[in-house]
Parts: sequence; structure tokens; C-alpha cells
Amino acid sequence: MFLWAFQDVAYDTLRHLPLSNCIGATRITIEALRYFGLTVRPCPVTLRACNHDPRQKPPSVPNPFVYAIGAGKDLAPDPKPGKRDGHLVAIVEKQWLVDASIKQVERVEQGLRIDDPILLAPIPDFFLDERQGPIVGETGTGCWIVYQQDPKNLGYERGGDWKGNHLRPVVGKIIRDMQETLRR
Repeated sequence: MFLWAFQDVAYDTLRHLPLSNCIGATRITIEALRYFGLTVRPCPVTLRACNHDPRQKPPSVPNPFVYAIGAGKDLAPDPKPGKRDGHLVAIVEKQWLVDASIKQVERVEQGLRIDDPILLAPIPDFFLDERQGPIVGETGTGCWIVYQQDPKNLGYERGGDWKGNHLRPVVGKIIRDMQETLRR
């Protein structure tokens, strides 16, 4: 229940920011949830979103209704100089994956509609062992999301949104809003 409250409160703040990257959104998530005593860590992943079940064989002929977008090795075009290739999420209490920037992949015209502003996914035991398979899930809107750990991709640690104090006011607002929500 706490994470669902966080989902609503945090998105209400994050959606008004010019913050359009997973690094800043994940850092805000980690700092805000740690304030409330939760164990949270960053988790570099590859991300693929598609409008079909990725576990099924794709059509053998080009299909204008099959669409996918990705971030990470072999899933996206080469990153621009100084940019990292991948995606960053938070792992909470070794039980939940929290993706505070999942709306980045939304392409409604291509069938990638994401209703949840911040994706919360239960983590199967095998996901915590990076040698194992990905998390694959459908969002309820026909959009399929695939996360695979990418533990060696630590490029986010060099990013401006990972370092520095410029996000602290945003974290503070989310914490205050969470406290108000929890008092109700």
C-alpha cells in the first residue's frame, strides 16, 4: 500500500518537471523511499516495451501493428556521445522494481499505452541473480515491458542527475506530500 501511495504522490510531482530521464527519476525515488526507512538500490537494466507478447515468435512478414522500443545494449541505436545506453530503475526491499520514468516509452499511436505513471512490479527471485532471465509483464493496456539486469552498466554514476544536490527540493516535496498522504 505504501508504494502505491508513493506512485501517486511522486508522479504528481515528477510529471511537472522537465526531468525526462531515468537517472534523475530513480535518484529521487531512492532518496524519498530511503527517508521512510526502506532499503532501496539502483538497478541498471535493459528495457524493451512492445505492443505484442515478446515471448511469442514475431510475424514472418512486416506487420505495421508490431512495434517495439528499447533502451540498452542491442535494443536501441548507439547512444549520442556522453549519453549512456540503458535504463535505470529502483529495487525496493528486494521485492519490488520501481520505474519512475516508464512513461518515456509510451507511444500511444503505436499501441504502447501505459496507464500507471510509475511502474511497480513484483520481483521474482530469479531476477535478483543477474545470470537469470528477465521480468516480462503486460501492463493491462496491451503494452508488454521486459526488464533484464545490466549490472555492469554503471554509466549513470557519472551523470549530472546522479550527482549533486539539485534534486533535493523535489525529494523534499515528495517526502512532505507522502507524510500528508499517510496522515489521512
